[in-house]
Amino acid sequence: MHIKITIRLFFVLLSLPCFTYSQNTFEKIYLETYQILLASNPKKALSNTDYLYKISKNNSDRIKTRMLRAQILYQYGIYTEAITVLKQADSLSILDNDFVAQAKACVFLASLYG
Repeated sequence: MHIKITIRLFFVLLSLPCFTYSQNTFEKIYLETYQILLASNPKKALSNTDYLYKISKNNSDRIKTRMLRAQILYQYGIYTEAITVLKQADSLSILDNDFVAQAKACVFLASLYG
């Protein structure tokens, strides 16, 4: 009897917003980073991309964070690291068979090499 109550309580707690990852949280931080911090606070923007990558639940979100990080690095002249990050995005897009993301990563890479 106590085990059933404990298991139910456990699942109820897991369903609370503070215990679960929310796609809305990811999108909110991503948009803030892209729209505001990209130009105003690059250190915070880079920190946010690391955090976003950690909370990503799928490769699509991981690719978005890698592309955003590469854009920030590129904007501030850190080309070698931008290339490394873009290669990560490219690898993730290959794993997911996401040809659009792969094309974006490759075009961005080509612009860095060209």
